[in-house]
Amino acid sequence: DEGDRLASSTSSLNSVSGANRLADMDGSVTYFDRDLTRKQVLVLLWPSITAIYLSILATVTTTTLFAYVPSSNGWPFLAVALTYVKNFSDFGGRVLTLIPYQVKSGWIIFAGGLLRGVLLPVFLLYTFGGIFESDVFILLFVLGASVLSGYLNTSCYQWAAMTAPPSSKAKAAQMMNISFQLSIYS
Repeated sequence: DEGDRLASSTSSLNSVSGANRLADMDGSVTYFDRDLTRKQVLVLLWPSITAIYLSILATVTTTTLFAYVPSSNGWPFLAVALTYVKNFSDFGGRVLTLIPYQVKSGWIIFAGGLLRGVLLPVFLLYTFGGIFESDVFILLFVLGASVLSGYLNTSCYQWAAMTAPPSSKAKAAQMMNISFQLSIYS
């Protein structure tokens, strides 16, 4: 039987939220194909579900407020420039996921989501706080936040697909998409 052969190999047996998996020395994961409950999938994928929520919420909120960002020199097209910078740098962040390094830890995904969430109050403080105005600063800020967001959003979906057992991938996809939709409508 395939499961007995895998269990007797040099891999170590781990239990993640009731899902039996084998972690090989090279980091690859082989699951015993058993369907997980929605609660088990949620416990398994919470870092990715939380990170996608925070990242999309921050992106949607900042993008809708571009028209309110003050320009340091009265430039009337700052909101348009911010929109283009956001779109192209978000795409650039997504392209960065093609680099061979793949995020293999839920904690890294979660930390990225927290960082993206923390950047939202910074943007709000800049936009409505009146502390200082700098077109260059806000353009670079949006560029950096958008690259992070594009990379993080794609990595969240990749990590969830890599982490969920094959028989539970549909539940994982549903939870990721529900989190995505909730962040848009929050």
